[in-house]
Amino acid sequence: MGSDKVIIATNELKTTVEDSKNLNTELIVSELNEKGIAAKNVHGLKDLQSAIDEWANDESLLLILSNRTCIGLWESDFVKNLS
Repeated sequence: MGSDKVIIATNELKTTVEDSKNLNTELIVSELNEKGIAAKNVHGLKDLQSAIDEWANDESLLLILSNRTCIGLWESDFVKNLS
């Protein structure tokens, strides 16, 4: 079983991994949409919150993955506002 909808928040910080490129979130979203999975790319917490508000309902299960403080997620009131 997979995800019905995917929201990817673009990290505005550049990667620090040598000889690597930043994740191409626009390409990932495009390929997911081509496969019939509703996906969108957002920039920043305000856009992320708007996308969740638009797509989520009482039956939704949200999975939020983050590799660190990429968009200020854990330092903000964002997580508190999800419940």
